[in-house]
Amino acid sequence: MAVGMIRDPKIAEDLIRRGQVSMVALARGILYEPKWPWRAAFELGEEPLIPAQHGRGFPTKWRHAFPELMKAAE
Repeated sequence: MAVGMIRDPKIAEDLIRRGQVSMVALARGILYEPKWPWRAAFELGEEPLIPAQHGRGFPTKWRHAFPELMKAAE
């Protein structure tokens, strides 16, 4: 398990992909940024499983509400 100041989704993904760890624990990072998993999925080009009632809070589910993020992702 990797833990401690892992804020960048690409670093977390790389640690797991290379087999250095089986999981990344976020602890205080999640307290600071509760939707970190959503941001990580967005930045890594993945679609997280999001309950329908929360869909408007994710950029690819409601694109016109997040035009700056959609431009950055292109």
